Amino acid sequence: MSHALAESKNTHTPSVKLHIRADFDLDSQTPVSEGKVYYADLWLSDGAVDRTAETLRDIGYTGYDFEELNGTCLEGFECEFTTQWEEYNGKSYEKVSFVNPVGHYAARGIKPVSEGVAKSISRKYSAALRKFKPKEGVKSTGKAEAPKAATMAPSAEAQNLEDEINKLPF
Repeated sequence: MSHALAESKNTHTPSVKLHIRADFDLDSQTPVSEGKVYYADLWLSDGAVDRTAETLRDIGYTGYDFEELNGTCLEGFECEFTTQWEEYNGKSYEKVSFVNPVGHYAARGIKPVSEGVAKSISRKYSAALRKFKPKEGVKSTGKAEAPKAATMAPSAEAQNLEDEINKLPF
């Protein structure tokens, strides 16, 4: 990751502009051979400066002066980021929306909603599940019972063999 202090062209809003080379695609879980380049602006406006400072701390910046960020102090730092598509002057661009420390997404996990919200969702949408029968052979992951395995009575030949084994003296 490289960086510099920058200003927006039209409003001259200052930012820490990050030049991030992606080497791994989180969506496909595959390495990116060429290393696609993304740019991110961590804005330094009155409303955004605290979030920018927090993001810089999260990715490992230990300094106390934004002027240092006009140099090379973040060279080699790693981060995870999300992107979104945005239209500007009639063209679509992929833009970095959030910059986070490495491991951020894996560490967050999935937080379940409260019991009340779960019940509300269930009341509203569970009828859709009742429209479709469970698929045969698909492993159950819910609280509902998994389909029971078919049972067969032993054949007469197998029963006779078992009877003979049970008669053995040992």
